[in-house]
Amino acid sequence: MIGADVRATDGDVGHVDDLVVNDADWTVRGLVIDTRNWIPGRKVFATPGDIRETNGIDDMVSLQLSRRDVRTSPEFAPGSPEGDDWWVDG
Repeated sequence: MIGADVRATDGDVGHVDDLVVNDADWTVRGLVIDTRNWIPGRKVFATPGDIRETNGIDDMVSLQLSRRDVRTSPEFAPGSPEGDDWWVDG
């Protein structure tokens, strides 16, 4: 999944940079999306509820969010509520 292209409801937004997991039970808490090809220098967090579909054949993650939703979402940073305790480097 790391490296997969990420598509919003209205176009491409970046790629999966990392997974955020619960280190107690290894459940995926969300994805870190690198938007550098669209919005330079930005990473955002997508929860499992934001994900519409994953397609391993096409190496694609589809979100239930628009490009505007992604653009206006908070930037992901370790130390945030989904940060350090859940961070797993890709």
